[in-house]
Amino acid sequence: MMSIDKIRELLGDQADALLNHTSTAITKDSLAILPSGNFVTESFTESNRSIQVMNSLQRLYGTGQTDRQTHRHTDRQTDRQ
Repeated sequence: MMSIDKIRELLGDQADALLNHTSTAITKDSLAILPSGNFVTESFTESNRSIQVMNSLQRLYGTGQTDRQTHRHTDRQTDRQ
């Protein structure tokens, strides 16, 4: 994970404005439904996605990343092209 100092460095002169921004257009109170633990089930049940895709979505939304093995497999395929 990238440190906040590295993020600030990458953002340059705009770092404070971007990292300390508070939206005035959309308030937190106006968000009727915040994501829950059942987000994937509630959002994608009526879709035609396979169980494997649903499991991957759950891992992605639950942890912010998919299985590392999947990334290694994808990276190897990309390297071959």
